[in-house]
Amino acid sequence: MPSVDTILSPTLSVQWREYFSLLDSLRSFAVWQHEEDGELRPNGGQRPPRFVAAVADEARFVQFQQQAAAVADLRTKWPVQVFDEVWGWGRVSVGVGSHAQRLTAGLPADLGEVTRADHKQVAGVIAALEDAGHGVRVADGRLMVTPGPAGLTIRQGSGRAFRLHVWSEQGQPLHHKLSVGAVLCRGVLRGIEDTTGRPRKQRADALKLLAAWNGVGFYGLP
Repeated sequence: MPSVDTILSPTLSVQWREYFSLLDSLRSFAVWQHEEDGELRPNGGQRPPRFVAAVADEARFVQFQQQAAAVADLRTKWPVQVFDEVWGWGRVSVGVGSHAQRLTAGLPADLGEVTRADHKQVAGVIAALEDAGHGVRVADGRLMVTPGPAGLTIRQGSGRAFRLHVWSEQGQPLHHKLSVGAVLCRGVLRGIEDTTGRPRKQRADALKLLAAWNGVGFYGLP
């Protein structure tokens, strides 16, 4: 998480120490915690925080809230998210993080350079996309894809995405797809359900993976 800026700035170094100290303190109040939460990687770095903490004591909650605000300007993907709320229950799910882009039908899109080593794999991509009604060609060493009328979506993977869904005691949705992360709230009456190990149900209208190349997946209707 810390960058070269941390080494050069004593103020940032202090903030990072306060940040990690806050995470350690909150973990003792965790009502849900992933098994990889904060563990060390083989390179010595630390894995992201993955827990939900509930602190009922008002004074202690306010203290943590103030500590989170004091380090809120750190450049991290995992700020401490604080909710001054008591939740009915929650559910954590994990999926593949990805960036998706819908390509415009009939408009050629440049998908990158094709090297000599790519030719065999690209030939398979061309065949699969043409079978699905899309135009594909290699022009000037670039893979050019022209989506057909049904349209085409490309997705690039970016690791796993942990999401927290929260409901009130009466069953009303409170938060949808919170990133987890380090999450702090006042309480969870019926706990946090963990669905991270369950296979996801396939939607009837889900896009189908037609082909994959160079870290990009091509998705269209089956």
